Order: sequence, then C-alpha cells, then structure tokens
Amino acid sequence: MTYGSARRSFGPAMAVRFVVRSRDGQKLKDELAFPFDQTRIVLGRAASADVRIPSPTVSESHASVQLRGSDWVLMDLG
Repeated sequence: MTYGSARRSFGPAMAVRFVVRSRDGQKLKDELAFPFDQTRIVLGRAASADVRIPSPTVSESHASVQLRGSDWVLMDLG
C-alpha cells in the first residue's frame, strides 16, 4: 500500500472502515471489517499502529489515512 509521497483524497467526510478481503494471497470466505471514527489512522507494523500489519515488508509507521477538511487523505509515512 505504498503511494510514494503522493496524497490521495477519498470523498466526503465520514467514518472510515478498513476491509480485509484476502490473507496471504487467498480470498477470505467472509470479509473482516474494522470501523474507525477517529480523524487519523496509522497503518504499520508497530504495536502502536491503529491497523497493525505484521509483515517484514511493512514499516513500523507505513501509511496514514487522515481527514483533511471534507476529504480523507492517504499518506505514505515510509
């Protein structure tokens, strides 16, 4: 989920819901959904990440999704 330093907007302000549809390349029978109502969510390998991805290819603070005005912005944190 790396987008360089580009910022991407995702529509109007609303709660965020991350959906997992596959694991280890295999489609899951049922999607896993994780709702959030905060204005900034960090994805990464660190135990402090809001969405933890325990993979050596993911940095401790890999990306964030943040509410900016009425848009959600995905940012690469490295």
